[in-house]
Amino acid sequence: MKKRILACIFAAATLASLASCGNGGGSSSSTSTASGESGGESAAAEVTTVDYHYVNFGTIAETEPVDDVINEHLESIGSDVRISLHMYDAASYNTQMDLMISSGDPVDLYIPLTGVSTNAAQGKLYDITDIAEANCPNALEMTSDWLDTCTVDGRLYAIPVYKGAMLQNYLIVNKDMADEYGIDPSEYEGQPLSAIEPMLQQIHEANPDIFPVVPLNANAYNFLDFFIGATNGYKIDMLGDRTSTCTGCIVGDDMTVVNLYSTDAFRECCELAYDWMQKGYLMPDTSTSPDSASTLMAASRGFCTTGGYGNSPEMMETNSSLSGNANSSYYVCLEQPYMTTSTIGVTTCVGITSEHPEAALRMLDLFYTDEFVINSILYGVEGRDYVKVTDQTIAFPEGVDSTNVSYDSNTTCGIIGSQFIQWGRNVDEELLLADREFMQTNIDNAVKSPAFGFSFDATSVRTQVSSVNNVITQYFNALTNGELDPSTMIDEFNTALEAAGLNDIIAEKQAQLDAWAAAQQS
Repeated sequence: MKKRILACIFAAATLASLASCGNGGGSSSSTSTASGESGGESAAAEVTTVDYHYVNFGTIAETEPVDDVINEHLESIGSDVRISLHMYDAASYNTQMDLMISSGDPVDLYIPLTGVSTNAAQGKLYDITDIAEANCPNALEMTSDWLDTCTVDGRLYAIPVYKGAMLQNYLIVNKDMADEYGIDPSEYEGQPLSAIEPMLQQIHEANPDIFPVVPLNANAYNFLDFFIGATNGYKIDMLGDRTSTCTGCIVGDDMTVVNLYSTDAFRECCELAYDWMQKGYLMPDTSTSPDSASTLMAASRGFCTTGGYGNSPEMMETNSSLSGNANSSYYVCLEQPYMTTSTIGVTTCVGITSEHPEAALRMLDLFYTDEFVINSILYGVEGRDYVKVTDQTIAFPEGVDSTNVSYDSNTTCGIIGSQFIQWGRNVDEELLLADREFMQTNIDNAVKSPAFGFSFDATSVRTQVSSVNNVITQYFNALTNGELDPSTMIDEFNTALEAAGLNDIIAEKQAQLDAWAAAQQS
């Protein structure tokens, strides 16, 4: 399928090139010239301003000063595009984008957080198949193995963010406690979660007041969330869902859609959790606890937790504050994760209302190639918001920190462009470069699901999806945290799922998956 998509893109680029030879130029758009003149040689100096709408998970800041420094840089390198940044908080982002597009307001670049297939089906995305190669060749080449996740009916609608997308299944251990009890967590490297039981038993017997395993996050947490899809040798593709919202999955190379919660993998995970709860290894009431690992491990009340991160163990250990301060936790990679469509969950697209989609893609290409552009979007204005320390690292200026910096969008780092040209703040450059190598190696060695690139359109069964998710909410966390006996409650859970319409969803998902698989062979 990848070859077919690229062939379509390259063919479109060739036709566009031939067409431009015949008519003397490309498409028209609202532009200005650097000299303010018109006609003749000034056409080469035409520039187009591209609006980039993005979400910041921190404080919303004034963006005009950042526009200015980026645009000065773009002018200095002779680029024909300029940028206008529009920052939104996470709570309002999707609503704002929907309102702008539905009202016909121009949207050049934005992040379809609800998924490419959903946004394409709703008519929000510009089909970039015919213009991608000519305008964002670098981004296209960089993400070529992932383009299937951005296609609908063989047409390309977005470009994936290029980052350490393979989230490692991490065991995170309180370093001081491990050292005190003579435990070396590294011996569990590459092992299934069940292999760590001797370590938990040792902690529990040595100090029953310590919770061997605590929740990473407060409220509605399940410590198996990162492991159900890849544990004990199982490789499960949730087909666009999470473990806590799964309405049908495939296991291994079998393209038959099944109920996740009736699989051996799910039962084994729940049995493990229940067994550990009975033995006192899991914190009681984990699924509703207001406490998190950062609180419990820092207070030496919790020994370890689990989580999923794309960075290397060394980077995680340096930046970790789960046990109270940096370098206070051991991070151990357990079983390797599995690459599915959901792994490549973040993309950037051109809005259907864009008045200059080609220029939008030329700007997007810079997010993957131009360090100054992408890092200015992340960190702001040099001298005011950051200072360079080395070629690849920065720090806050003197007297500035995270509480008073004028602009900081570092939390956007995982949803824009290429992570591999992003600077590191307050980090050793050698460690940063090693971390990039770690992430690239994981990408290169990833095992892909046979359904990689498939996206499910739940429109025809959305009523059943709502009912099924209500049932999952009642059972899932309690089962995966060991609070319910799986020998009786899994069957009750599945009976309730079937009554809510799960089989209807599975049938529809199977039909779409079969059609998708057939299209890959055509």
